[in-house]
Amino acid sequence: MKKINLLILLTLAFILKAFSQPANDPRRGIYVDKFVNYSGSTYLNSFSILGVDADLNGVFEKEEELLQFAEQNHITSLTLYDVAKIFDASAPLVWNNNLSRYATLKEHLCRFMDRARNFYCIKEIYVAVGSTQEANTVLGFNQIFNTPTLPFQFTQAEMSSTSFNQRLSSLALQYPVGDPMLV
Repeated sequence: MKKINLLILLTLAFILKAFSQPANDPRRGIYVDKFVNYSGSTYLNSFSILGVDADLNGVFEKEEELLQFAEQNHITSLTLYDVAKIFDASAPLVWNNNLSRYATLKEHLCRFMDRARNFYCIKEIYVAVGSTQEANTVLGFNQIFNTPTLPFQFTQAEMSSTSFNQRLSSLALQYPVGDPMLV
């Protein structure tokens, strides 16, 4: 009887473990619907997340709410819907109080991704697309960032100076995209 109870207990433990997503899972993610929405040249703040600064104080409240939710729930990857709309030629400009000007949705996306990766726990950002055309549009944008940066050229005088920090010499090398040194 004890063996049967132990077998049932181990089976239940295995099933519960198989169907749970632990909070410390490094691949924990969520899907984000209605990331961007506009009609004609009107950006729909109430139906969008990206670039929504309701009180014009420079804080993008819906983005912050999403990123704080991700951080509190140990979410490390986001899959964004509606991102292809950002690359449409008719995409409206959206006010950015931090820049004191209207910014493109591409600029808002770059700002959001930078903030998500550098100030929150987001390691991966994916895009859900509905067609080959949308995929090609998003892929074209992604390839802009697949060009390695040029190495920095120090003068001989700078490198031989006693105040030159040798750790800076790594800037004189060119690293391929995806190099672990840059991640």
